[in-house]
Parts: sequence; C-alpha cells; structure tokens
Amino acid sequence: MRIVHFNIDDGRGGGSMIAGFRIHKALRNSGLSSKMIVRFKDSDDDDVLPVHPLTVWKNRLWRIRNKWSSSPKENIPFEDLSNFNKHSLFQIKRDNVDIISFFNPRAMLQIKTIREISDYYRKPIVWVLMDHSILTGGCSHTYGCDKFTEQCGGCPLLSSSNDHDFTRKNFLKKQKYLIDLPITFVCPTDGLVKDIKASALFSQHRTERIPLPIDSEIFRPIDSHIVRNIFQIPQNKKVILFGAAFLNDSRKGMTYLIEALFHLSKLVEDGAAVLRKEDILLLIIGNKNPELIKSLPFQHQHLGYLKDEFTLAMVYQAADVFVCPSIDDQGPMMVSESMMCGTPVVAFDQGIAPELIVNMETGYMAKFKDSRDLAHGVYKVLTSNTHDKMRVSARKIAFKRHAPQEVAAKYDLLYRSLSGSTQP
Repeated sequence: MRIVHFNIDDGRGGGSMIAGFRIHKALRNSGLSSKMIVRFKDSDDDDVLPVHPLTVWKNRLWRIRNKWSSSPKENIPFEDLSNFNKHSLFQIKRDNVDIISFFNPRAMLQIKTIREISDYYRKPIVWVLMDHSILTGGCSHTYGCDKFTEQCGGCPLLSSSNDHDFTRKNFLKKQKYLIDLPITFVCPTDGLVKDIKASALFSQHRTERIPLPIDSEIFRPIDSHIVRNIFQIPQNKKVILFGAAFLNDSRKGMTYLIEALFHLSKLVEDGAAVLRKEDILLLIIGNKNPELIKSLPFQHQHLGYLKDEFTLAMVYQAADVFVCPSIDDQGPMMVSESMMCGTPVVAFDQGIAPELIVNMETGYMAKFKDSRDLAHGVYKVLTSNTHDKMRVSARKIAFKRHAPQEVAAKYDLLYRSLSGSTQP
C-alpha cells in the first residue's frame, strides 16, 4: 500500500502535527510506503516532501491578496491563502498512490484545493481528525457550540449575530466541494466519532476509531531515581506534573488546575500526618505563563517547552502523577504519553480520559470542571499504597491502545478495505 499524507508540517507545530508524523513513521516501520507533503519541513526524513515556495513576484501578489482578504484573521482559524506553489502538491505521480490522507491541512490548503487534490489522485481519502475544523465553518474547537450540526452562522467566537456570516459561507463552501468526496474519517477518540455522526456535513460518511501511535520504546517506564538526578529533582518529593504547549490556552483548563491546587493545599494541611505541603513539588512544562506560575501554592520547577520526545518522556518518568485539567481537547496526547511511561493520570471526564483511566487503577477521572474533585483525585493517587500497581496498570492499558505496531495494523486493514486490495 502506498499512502501520501498532507499535513502542515512534520511535527514542529504542535499536537496534531506530531501525531501525523508519528502515524507516518508507524506505517513505514510496518512495511507500508508512506510519504508526506508538508508546508514546513523540520525533520531529515527523506519521505517528507516540502511544497515549493512561490517566485518572488507571486509571493508579493499573495501578500497583497492575503492582506485584503475578508476572512477573519483573529479569534478563529479559517482557511489560509497559502503562499507556495500549488503544483508541488502533485509532486508524487498519481500511479504511485493508493490512498490520500489528510491530517491537519487547514493552514495549508484551501477548501477548493482539497477537491483538486482528490480529482487529481482519484483515490480513497482517509481524513485523520485531530479537532473539529473540517466539521465547522472555521473553528478548530467548538467550546460547547453545536452549530456544526446545522450550518454554522451566528458564530459566538466572532461575536456574530448574523446567520449568514463568514462561518455560514465557509460551511457552504465545504458542502459544495467536499461532501461528495470518498472520505473515510479516522478518529482517535469516541467523542470525535459522535461529533462526526452529529455533523451536518459528514454524518453519512464512514467513520473508524483508531488510536494515535506512541513510541513504546521512548515512552516507557524507567527508574525514576535516575531521571530525577538528571533534572535535579529531590528524590523524597511527591512530584505533580502538568503542562501544555501554551499554558494560557483556555482549553487546557489551567484556571481549574490552580483552583484544584489550592484545594489540594487544604487537603494536605488537614491530613498533615499523611502528606506535608513541603513534600510536594510541581513540575511544569510548556511555554511560560508568568501569572500562572507565580500563583502556585506549592514549590515548583518550570522546564519550559519540551520538543524532544526523549526529554519529555524522562519528565513523565520523574513524576508521581500527571494532572490534565483540559476541558475541550480530543486527547490530549500527554495523557496517553504519561501512562505509556507508567505515570498515573488525574484528568477531567473528557477527551481520551474515559477510555484510559480506571479510578485508582490507572489514575483518577474527576467530574468535568470540578476542581475539588480534581484535587481529591491528586491527593488519593499521591497517598495511595498501591501506587506501584497503578504504574504497571497505566503502562499496560496505554500500550494496548497506542503501541505503533498495533495502530499501523489497523490502518493497513482500513487502507486495504478502501482500495479493494488483499495485498500489503
């Protein structure tokens, strides 16, 4: 099977791009032919092909056009007027492709261009969803809005009361160019499957549930004493890890985490014989948010944004618990990565959490947006006398779901069913 993927980049831009690159590598390692066409290339992977830049005068024309575009530039990420040579999207010959795959092309491809790619290759399309962007009139995350089940319009993120605003026009454009394409959607979580089935655009399309692959050799349990020595983390501390690429992203729920940490502080004070406040260290990863950092009620250590997977895995391995306060997230992958490292997770009941967390077996799943319950879960995990068993169980359930070889096998079956092939 020969697959060509389209993605913004090969892993430098954040969760969805990292996930796409991981799928590409898992497929190739399983023996499939996998190539990526990206807007920005960061790796040295020969199977990742960057698009070609515009000539100087065409780039100037693009800048003028983009400047005067009526598309909203803030609040909501709509389609981009991409400044690259569109012909480079077709640099792989049609006869060398069996499956077209899209990950997160919203900042790379215009809606009409997606149609053109389909018309050129004339092959089945697999669209791996990382967010809601293809289902809506523009937004990547719905923030509880269900207008994608109709035709969008009157967008709350744009503070619009006009039912025929840009979101409606963009929605109708997707309907015109995409709705009849041979797209099979692949979702990493059950929540996204439900949203596709509820969407006004693609409810009739085939949808499959395949988890994201996570390298089980990088993200694995090791002796936490070794890792703590590397990061100069005291061996006698109870380490609570949390983080996000951007700590000020409202979807990541850091305001709920701060509330939970103050509730945890009170729980610790009330049960001082079990756990003292000075025994706790907060370990933080992500782009710095000074206001958040200075408001923390415990001793803390900020490691910054960690792009390298080996370093990130070591940080998970140094922690006693990873706390995920996300409130609108189709993962996050950090939940799965932490558990692959054998570190229990405390998270709200959303995203991937219901599929991985078994209370006091692999972590604790708190009631949605309930900071007190989040704090309660952290306290229970930190003071549990079965913490070592939780580590083993967390690794086991995450490995079963996210091992690259297992994920690649599921994609292989899907690709063959779509192409009518019985051969790899």
